[in-house]
Amino acid sequence: PGQAAWSLTVQILGNLLYLYILSIFIGIVQTSNQHAHDFNGRRDMITTFLRTRDVPRSLTLRVSTYFDAVWKRKRGMDEHEVLDALPNFLRHDVMWQLNKVFINKVPMFHNAEANELLLLNQAFTHQVVPAGEFIIRRGEQAQ
Repeated sequence: PGQAAWSLTVQILGNLLYLYILSIFIGIVQTSNQHAHDFNGRRDMITTFLRTRDVPRSLTLRVSTYFDAVWKRKRGMDEHEVLDALPNFLRHDVMWQLNKVFINKVPMFHNAEANELLLLNQAFTHQVVPAGEFIIRRGEQAQ
């Protein structure tokens, strides 16, 4: 009788553990699906807007290409929103990790002093720009 009770207890605990792990996995999948749903909802809203305003097909295609690039690069995530959720000291360190590869690739930054690089780091923003798009045109003021 003692072994049977122990065996039953272990089976019940095993099943509960299995259900707990399964619920965590389902939660992760649902969160991911919700994020994709929200992103696609924004994309559909903009596509509908462009269609109802008779925006030329070539420009609508560029907008669609942009959304494809954003999804591929960031999974639709708004980096500003994520970074704004962090306190300043962590935001700075995360931004430094994101920007240091770029900073190290630019020759004019090689001889810059640390405090100058830290100021640059705070000013950088990340943007997704699909291949073939212009980042800036001659005569435009940089932002």
